[in-house]
Amino acid sequence: MSGDRTQQLPESELVGETIGGVMLEAVLSKTKQSLVLLGTQVGVDRPAVVKLFPKARSDTDADARLLKEAGALSQLRHANIVTLYSVGIYDNDFPYLLMEYVPGETLKSTLGREGPLPPDRALGIVLQIVNALEEVHRLGMKHGNLGLHNILLEELKGSNQDLVKLVDFGLVGTLGGTNLRMDDRPERVWYMTPEEGMGGRYTYQSELYVCGVVLYQLLTGYMPYRSQSLEGLWDEIVTATPPAVAVIEPSLAIYPEVQDLLDRALAKQPKARPKGARALRLMVTEVLGEIEARNEVMGQATGKTFPVIQTVERVKALPRSRAMDEEDDKIPPPPISRPARAASDVKTIPGYNKPVPPPPPSGPRDS
Repeated sequence: MSGDRTQQLPESELVGETIGGVMLEAVLSKTKQSLVLLGTQVGVDRPAVVKLFPKARSDTDADARLLKEAGALSQLRHANIVTLYSVGIYDNDFPYLLMEYVPGETLKSTLGREGPLPPDRALGIVLQIVNALEEVHRLGMKHGNLGLHNILLEELKGSNQDLVKLVDFGLVGTLGGTNLRMDDRPERVWYMTPEEGMGGRYTYQSELYVCGVVLYQLLTGYMPYRSQSLEGLWDEIVTATPPAVAVIEPSLAIYPEVQDLLDRALAKQPKARPKGARALRLMVTEVLGEIEARNEVMGQATGKTFPVIQTVERVKALPRSRAMDEEDDKIPPPPISRPARAASDVKTIPGYNKPVPPPPPSGPRDS
């Protein structure tokens, strides 16, 4: 292959090639950051995904850091995390990841196709996300790139169950030598945290905040903040209180415990959020149990269930690591919050007082 390898991925030349023992058959997606292809592992006849990255243009150590971080990610063995099989360099220039293939769609696509989800189903999905994060944090890592676009949803055949799989851990920043959470992909901006807006670091508690954002989206179909300018969005994330979910979806008014959970997860001050992924998991489990019991009495069960993943129960008794405690001590002081918006105020916010439209064919209402 010839030409400037640092500018483009060789999409047209890859189908039919073999990378990492995978015969490539089709391009699944392409962005500025990566090219994702589907293929079959030779010898085991198993579908697999190859995610290929462009060569770093300015950071000569990027490939080495990719190998190091991918090695750490390969330790993750969890039912709610896409399995990383191997990592390598293709044609001496292009780093790649070889991963499990998940026959499903992103939560972003699900939300766009179905609209807001019933609270029991939304909580069941978030419970699996938090289950995965508990294991990630236990190993001293963070996802670093959480959002609807990086959460896959697979419907288990014959069981009517949603199985969540986290993908796209924060290796893009490693490969490109740039700040992972401040590139030009708009969805990244929506998941910024108040502490980042105040100049702080992205911590374990930050990922719990993003879980709150994801739950808010699943319940309402909207992001908690809707400013159309970057400056306005930052200001809202740091200081404003999102409208209550029942203002957007009135049917949620009978579930005050859901709003209480969101208020904790979306707290501006990280220390006001649940004390770690395990604490958030227990809170989500409790709220989900209350809702399922109420729905059963009222005959409102959705019929959609989720797998009971117990793989993290073995670490329940483990103490928080010293690194987690030290990180909490470095969290910046809380910003001064604005008063909560009343329902009458929400009516002046564009988009919030409109009836929920049919979901558009090209994506959800979060961008």
